[in-house]
Amino acid sequence: MLLLAASCADGQSFNPTPSIRTAGTANGFTGGYTFAHATSGSPYNGAFMSFGGLGNAYDCQISADYGVNGGNHIAFRTLNGDIAAWNSWNEIWHSGNLNNIHSNLEGSGLHIAAGGAGTAQGAYLGWNRSGFTGEVNLVSNIGQGVGGFTFDNTNDGVSFTRLVTILGNGKVGIGTQNPDQILTVQGMVHATGVLVDQSVPTPDYVFDKDYDLATLKDVKTYIDQNHHLPEIPSAAQVAKEGINLGEMNAKLLKKIEELTLYFIEKDEKLKELELQLQG
Repeated sequence: MLLLAASCADGQSFNPTPSIRTAGTANGFTGGYTFAHATSGSPYNGAFMSFGGLGNAYDCQISADYGVNGGNHIAFRTLNGDIAAWNSWNEIWHSGNLNNIHSNLEGSGLHIAAGGAGTAQGAYLGWNRSGFTGEVNLVSNIGQGVGGFTFDNTNDGVSFTRLVTILGNGKVGIGTQNPDQILTVQGMVHATGVLVDQSVPTPDYVFDKDYDLATLKDVKTYIDQNHHLPEIPSAAQVAKEGINLGEMNAKLLKKIEELTLYFIEKDEKLKELELQLQG
């Protein structure tokens, strides 16, 4: 009986008030509900209530937007009775897309979407896994548009360093914000192996009997005039355009095969000379 009496003594009434409007009246409003104008200190124009106990020293206030801001805003704050000061307002905002046709928060998965398949805007985050099957989707700009995703690093929430960029057209950049190929890397790549699918044939045709092998004299003339090997890009071209590894490896292999033919030819001539000297 003593505990019940103490609880009642620390409680408070909950009474209606038509409205509050004067500046600062929200701070002193306790033990009831009303329509609060934003001029009173409430975040919105709309329903407003304050409730708590211990002589109203630790109240909680809730403010809801009736429609001026879309009708989908609600905020709350609490009174710190230890220092007799209200804490800051905390807003809870509802976009209308939770558990609707575009998104849900059911136990089987997470789907969050803005826009739809027929729009040129929006984002889709999907996760669903059941019975070892499911989906993981990260989609930006459903429909037309480049868009994409970025992964940044920040130490202060103000300055950001771009780590990875994934554009909506499928191009991925590591260390760069503007990938110009399917994968663009600004920096060193460390790998134990690289497999390149050849877009040009392997130059084994060099060993065909009808292959027109340039004479060393012609090769020297070309080098004297251009300062690089035939079919090999110049230093200036490489500096400007870079190197296609697949094509370059094929060209280098071709030069090695041609060099092998030159050695074979020289070896045959050397043997002929030796036979002449022995005779």
